[in-house]
Amino acid sequence: MAVRLREPELLACFRKIDRREVELAPDLRLPLEVDDVFTWTVGPRAFLVLRDPPDAAPRGIVFHRSPGVAAHIVAMCDWCRQSRGLGAIKLMSVAADRHRSIGVYVCSDLGCVERARVAGDPAWIRRTLRRIGDFARRCEG
Repeated sequence: MAVRLREPELLACFRKIDRREVELAPDLRLPLEVDDVFTWTVGPRAFLVLRDPPDAAPRGIVFHRSPGVAAHIVAMCDWCRQSRGLGAIKLMSVAADRHRSIGVYVCSDLGCVERARVAGDPAWIRRTLRRIGDFARRCEG
């Protein structure tokens, strides 16, 4: 069952280290309906709100997107395992603390789960959500 988040609840679900960097996209409609994952991007950052397990409270993470790899290079996303070119896969970093960050090569729009849903493959969706959850736990320490 989806959770509805108004702006104060949405901002509060982000990790304390990330809260000052949260930026809502101009086209973001509040309240948000968050079932398992909700993502958006603004400039050089991407934002992820995750419910893992599905009955858990939402947690948010801010990603810093690298400028990207060369457009002619094809790379594979660590979460959805799709190979994409044209800079669609980027090194995304997350602050672990004030001195350390954790990186992962993923789809730069964080649209992995949505692409799996469009493909209609429940196993792909579950695997992608599991990988995202595993990464989120690593970020928590």
